[in-house]
Amino acid sequence: MGQPECLDVLQALQIDGQYPAVYSDACREQGTGSDLNVNSPVDGQRLGRFSCAGDHQLAEAVSLAQDAFAQWRLIPAPQRGEFVRRCGLAFRKNQQQLAELISWESGKIFQEARGEVQE
Repeated sequence: MGQPECLDVLQALQIDGQYPAVYSDACREQGTGSDLNVNSPVDGQRLGRFSCAGDHQLAEAVSLAQDAFAQWRLIPAPQRGEFVRRCGLAFRKNQQQLAELISWESGKIFQEARGEVQE
């Protein structure tokens, strides 16, 4: 039996199934809190595992987010809009895989998941 279809999608998106809890200040680090498994409501298969952020990591992430917001709000709206446009292009480029992942993760039908990515 081959690997489950959702794992093919995760690999196509370069996601390996073990996710850092904290993404901040260009850093990715494992959480110091408990693990959280993500299981598909479609078949109960484990899609991945997150190690949750610990209290200190959460406080640091909130502080960094507040600092980033203070800097982001000073960037002119056209430049912020260009960044959001590029994010949208990346979503559209990977629309098929993202829709499949949403479908697996949430149990939504594929067309509904695809519409969610499109929005």
